[in-house]
Formats: sequence, structure tokens, C-alpha cells
Amino acid sequence: SHRLCNDEGFLRSREVKERFARAPEMRALFDARHEDRAALVDATFEVAGVELRIRELTGEPGDVWFMDLRVLHAAAPNAGAVPRLMFTERMIRKRAYDALGPEFTGQA
Repeated sequence: SHRLCNDEGFLRSREVKERFARAPEMRALFDARHEDRAALVDATFEVAGVELRIRELTGEPGDVWFMDLRVLHAAAPNAGAVPRLMFTERMIRKRAYDALGPEFTGQA
């Protein structure tokens, strides 16, 4: 999903969602009333010339996932008895930093 919005500059989440909604698979994924959203997992489809696939990422305690934060993602409910911890490290491209400025990035 990060490749779909790669060269557009800053997009608001609403704009990203509108872009994804062009694909029927994504509309179904966003629709909580859809009869079988689980069937969409591992489905491959195309939006604006970019091939996308819906994946479910799971793991065991201590596992680490590295991903581009522009990847469309959502958290699932915690099924365990122990709270989950999450750590993010964001690296901002110089081009984005220059466009947004230090006030936006918290570096002021």
C-alpha cells in the first residue's frame, strides 16, 4: 500500500482511504458488515497500476516486525493476558523534513 501513495507528497488519511476505496476488495475490507472479510486475506488485486495484497501479520512474544509506516495497517485486539508493547522509530526523508519543517517533526 505504501507504493500506491509513494510520490504524492503529504496525503491525509481520508485521501488515502478514498484512493484505496477504488478497489472493490478494499471497500469490502473497510466495510464491517461485509459477509466474509477473512476471505480477502492473501487476495491480490490492483489499484492504480499497483499490485496489492492483504496480509495478516501475526507473531509470538518477542517477535519483531519491520515495515514501512506508510503501509496501511491496523491493530487487532490483544488476545493475550499481558499488555502488548509497541515501539516505533520513524525516519523522515530529507525532502519531507524540508517540506514539513522542524515544528511538525518535533525537532524544533
